[in-house]
Amino acid sequence: MSLVGPRPCLPMQTQLIEERRRRGVYEVRPGITGRGQTGGLDMSTPVELAVEDAIWSARPNLRDYVWLILITIFGKGRGDAIRT
Repeated sequence: MSLVGPRPCLPMQTQLIEERRRRGVYEVRPGITGRGQTGGLDMSTPVELAVEDAIWSARPNLRDYVWLILITIFGKGRGDAIRT
């Protein structure tokens, strides 16, 4: 596991799993935060989340890694949109 990368999903989230598989997202290690979470996406939007995860997976770099950690620390990634 890494600090930055696609967040792991539940086995029942089959649409997200398939979208990530098609886009090669599983080639990088999963993380605690990522582009999707800091961009306001969550597990309830599987296609959009898979696209953002694929962008990170295609070209991970140190600058973006540090940037995503910093904006997560300062509250940009606030969790899933669905509230119970």
